Amino acid sequence: MKRRGLNKKGAETSPLSVIIAIIILAVVAITVIYFFTGGFGQLTSKFELLPSDVETLAQACGGYASAGFVIDYCTFRDVKNDNYINCKYIYDEYKDSYEFENINNCDTQIDGNSPEVDFCNKNIKANKIDKIFVNGETCGGHEATGITD
Repeated sequence: MKRRGLNKKGAETSPLSVIIAIIILAVVAITVIYFFTGGFGQLTSKFELLPSDVETLAQACGGYASAGFVIDYCTFRDVKNDNYINCKYIYDEYKDSYEFENINNCDTQIDGNSPEVDFCNKNIKANKIDKIFVNGETCGGHEATGITD
């Protein structure tokens, strides 16, 4: 009885299969990069697959408070469409929903201004002060003047 070896024709790699594999890898790589750079933001916001920016920040605020990270706790972050908030605002507005302590150092006056006014004056152009919200109120409502060119 003669033993036959396996047919090795199927083990060969054709140039076409290499090209197809490269195309598939490129599509997967582009999709992953697009996802991590926020490219699916419109898709995920319509279906609410991911937590909101406020929810994500609120979870981070608990860590900032317990670690005593005052700068991170008080830093204003854009949570949606030019709406900036910090952890103190989340604590004041949603303290019944989130359990973290308040670090009261966010009200410190900077150059005689509130942190909201200081943020607006250093980061927002004067022609946009009535369109940008900081802790629930426009920069103009905080009596900020904004950056003048």
